[in-house]
Amino acid sequence: MTWFDALLLTLLGMLSALGLRTGLGGLVWGGLTLLAAYIANRLGSHLGPWGAPGLALVLGLGAAAAGQLTRQLTSRPYHSLPLWHAVGGLLGGGLLGGAAVAAALLAFPLSPRVDAAGVHYVYPSPELPPGLYQAINRSVLKDKLMPLWDETPGSVWQVLLLPDLPQLKEPRRP
Repeated sequence: MTWFDALLLTLLGMLSALGLRTGLGGLVWGGLTLLAAYIANRLGSHLGPWGAPGLALVLGLGAAAAGQLTRQLTSRPYHSLPLWHAVGGLLGGGLLGGAAVAAALLAFPLSPRVDAAGVHYVYPSPELPPGLYQAINRSVLKDKLMPLWDETPGSVWQVLLLPDLPQLKEPRRP
């Protein structure tokens, strides 16, 4: 485990705790935010350079508003949230945190390698600063996520975490 893994696990813990604290609003917020990111990534190539970020912003703000509204509507009769509200929020925050961790881990640049068979990509790029490269390359979490590159094109997790992957897998010759 590297310092980068510890940093990402801290992010996961923070988003999980935020979901836990907000109760059912955290479940709605986490679920709708993931759905917004999926829709923006799926439609992004058809919307142009400003369309996808604009759509993601609008859908993300809608998810946050829906989460806040759910929190306000479900917390009124209780002085403190029931356990099942907290568990729902923990689930929503944990799912969103897991996706954020995976997206942050897979967001570093690739490095193309050219041989007789064509172009292959190496992740992470060895051209990163040495400390960062070693932390990412030795990451336990990265090793768990690498099979995502080889999944069936268009799978839910590929669209959510690796939206540019279909363009990279197109055959190219040197």
